[in-house]
Amino acid sequence: MRTAEDETYTVKIHRAPDCLKRGRNRPLRDYESWYDPDGKLHRENGPASVMYDIETGIAINEGWFKHGTLHRADGPATVIRDGTTGQLRWTSWYVEGEQVKPPKRSAKTTAGKRPSATPA
Repeated sequence: MRTAEDETYTVKIHRAPDCLKRGRNRPLRDYESWYDPDGKLHRENGPASVMYDIETGIAINEGWFKHGTLHRADGPATVIRDGTTGQLRWTSWYVEGEQVKPPKRSAKTTAGKRPSATPA
């Protein structure tokens, strides 16, 4: 069985340039993406795609992928939050790329804040 330590990732972190962060009607976002060796979105223990509000640092959009396919066994595979409050706005549940109904009761998701350390 493979463990998270066995996985090899390519992480791309995209930052909105300072000159574009101010004075725009449509605020830009910072985001990070995790890829498997084949170049497909993939991460074992977290979302493979995360978009952050540039002013609050809240994770406003998360996508959980397994080798390029939306997948999360223990929660929603896509999560959208309000950039100011962090409150959930929308979720969708996928297992192995197939959309599934969420369980009747799910644990509340807290507002995701940008990690303090940049992934290596």
